[in-house]
Amino acid sequence: MRAVIRSTCLGGACYNLLDMLLGQSGVSFSKPRDRDCLFPIDRRVDRDAIGWSEELPFIGYDHWNHYEFSFILPNRLPFQGLVWLRYSSASPRLIESKSLKLYLNSFVEISASRDEVKEMISQDLSRVVGVSVLLQVLSLEEGAPLYAIAPRQTGSLLESSEAAFHPFEGFEGEAQPTETSERVYRTQLLRSLCKVTRQPDWGTAWIRMKGDVHPQEGELLAYILSYRYQCHFHEEVAERMMYDLLEKFSPVELEIRLNYTRRGGLDINPVRLFPRTLMVDEGQWLAVDPWLREIRQ
Repeated sequence: MRAVIRSTCLGGACYNLLDMLLGQSGVSFSKPRDRDCLFPIDRRVDRDAIGWSEELPFIGYDHWNHYEFSFILPNRLPFQGLVWLRYSSASPRLIESKSLKLYLNSFVEISASRDEVKEMISQDLSRVVGVSVLLQVLSLEEGAPLYAIAPRQTGSLLESSEAAFHPFEGFEGEAQPTETSERVYRTQLLRSLCKVTRQPDWGTAWIRMKGDVHPQEGELLAYILSYRYQCHFHEEVAERMMYDLLEKFSPVELEIRLNYTRRGGLDINPVRLFPRTLMVDEGQWLAVDPWLREIRQ
């Protein structure tokens, strides 16, 4: 199994983040629809560090919720609502979250219809990430049922175990392979550090695994807790977990969903699925998952 990489923040060899707009203090947008502030991150940099080949064995998407969006309607009243967006993990680039927040806030003085605003955002973000971005601009009334607090998630809550906790030292797995079975695990103790600011990102991890060998719950929890002081983008955490669990347990199916809490009015929820056949078409992305929003979001 590949050793868990203890990444350092702001690696100058990959990103000179402090020299960029998003690494500066007191930053504000300077013009309406400020596309120049969008900061793309090449996914290949971290994927190469992990060990992924060019042909990725998984598929998935990144789901973003922006809860503080406003522009001016043609009748001169401000619109205040939500932006719901998703794009494929197959995109060559992701968007750094602070830059997306600055970009969306640059619409506050734009006068346009909702459809026009939606088209502007879709065009700009699709150009940056390199694939089509699915997008909805919702009023607060429209978003209320969509963003209702999800019912309790299924799966074994890892932190409910009475076993003593030990720091992660590698996966041992179950003593003997079992018959092929499916298990679902979840923990509300996910924490990692922002690659830009080193501030903590909090979240819930939900993992579904189908295979002959499964991790012991205590060691899986210890593994997830090993990310507490690692600096990664949310999307990278999901893909590192995917790599390690595939490498060690060789499941026939693996699904990882990370629900990160909002920061600055925005939350990011990466979803990764193995094998790729678990998501047969992009139309599935349009369905809103019942677990998607949690009380901390």
